[in-house]
Amino acid sequence: FLRVAVEERRIHLGPLEPTRLNLKLIKRLGGILPRESVAIPLLVRGGVHLVLYGDNGLDGPPIGPVDVLEGAVARASRILERTLAARERKGSQSAS
Repeated sequence: FLRVAVEERRIHLGPLEPTRLNLKLIKRLGGILPRESVAIPLLVRGGVHLVLYGDNGLDGPPIGPVDVLEGAVARASRILERTLAARERKGSQSAS
């Protein structure tokens, strides 16, 4: 499930298939196979630096639209990119 978000660099929303790796993830998260899950990659400079994962558990309502959450992750990506750029500028100025 997380692989799709990482390899395709896009949000993945849907059921969590009971594959070996997904079941291993679920076991670490409490052992309940959710009805629906979401994975949102946080991209910095074109690479995935982390994946935000969430699910609705066994009895939760459908996850629904995730555009607000996706926007928050995009803002976090931009902040990290600006922070890295500022550090690099500061490092190159102090090396001069």
